[in-house]
Amino acid sequence: LLPVGAVIQADQVIGKLTRSALFPGQILMPTLIGSREEITSLSFHLEPGRRALTIRIDEQSGVGFQIQEGDRVDIIGSLSGGDNNPAVTRIILENIRILKLSGTASTAGQQQPRGASTATLDLSPEEAELVTLLDAQANIRLVLRPFSDEADVRSTGATVDKARSYQSGRGYLAELQLPFPTTS
Repeated sequence: LLPVGAVIQADQVIGKLTRSALFPGQILMPTLIGSREEITSLSFHLEPGRRALTIRIDEQSGVGFQIQEGDRVDIIGSLSGGDNNPAVTRIILENIRILKLSGTASTAGQQQPRGASTATLDLSPEEAELVTLLDAQANIRLVLRPFSDEADVRSTGATVDKARSYQSGRGYLAELQLPFPTTS
């Protein structure tokens, strides 16, 4: 005998996903299946070959807590120099989708939520490795992209020497006499 409510018609499962692994001979109940929208597990919202990776963010690295789930960001990494390599800041990954924002960050002594403290990113396995390495070795920031901007950015990055000679519409940064360390 089948339990009351057991799935007995094929049309009850067409276009549905299982919420967990099924085993041979298992009686299928409606609570074990659902549409993609009904299933909240993040793994059902990743495309094949993609991975979800969570990083810590704060107000500064997370665009002033203005990013939203579904937004796309570029990831910028700042690596310190050494062994005749100058310090460099550059765009590491572009057009990365924010899957989820979680947690709350608060300032010392305040219990008021200030924004998400983690961001879960939609990455390829190689991108996940790179972000994990940079998260451990560098200072990374998320840079919010306009909704419709999918263009690739071709940047060689920023170095102290490049910052000294940078010319914008407002003049040379070098004229500001910023306290950049000298390079030899």
